[in-house]
Amino acid sequence: MTSSRGTTATLLCLVVLGGGLTACDDQETTTQPEATSSPTPAVCQSVDALRASVDDLQSAEIGENALTVLQEELSDVQTELDTISEEASGDYTTEVDVVRSAADSLGSSLEDASSSPSASTWATVAQDIGALGSAFGDLSEAVADTC
Repeated sequence: MTSSRGTTATLLCLVVLGGGLTACDDQETTTQPEATSSPTPAVCQSVDALRASVDDLQSAEIGENALTVLQEELSDVQTELDTISEEASGDYTTEVDVVRSAADSLGSSLEDASSSPSASTWATVAQDIGALGSAFGDLSEAVADTC
């Protein structure tokens, strides 16, 4: 029976080690308390909300109500940018301005697609969505050290 326990313990250790843990012991282990950290700045939460809005824009499906959906998502992006501008207190101004400019360009291309729908106007919408995603990536990188 001891051999069976030893084999079971060895197999359990191998499974645990395979799962990424680094130690296994027959003794009961204690957990370390989590390190205390300072509160996350509000701008970090707003950047996360902006990320979600940009992701929603990028994943919107083209269909019957695509224009309305994209305009609503763009409105969310603009609201989040306003919030970030307030919370950042002048930090990241350049990056926020680039994202805002990309959002403005997208707004214009959505208006063009609304008034004159064509493959060309929708291609511009797609390009502007990509540019917005890229501009957001730069903002996200700039804020990363704070968050």
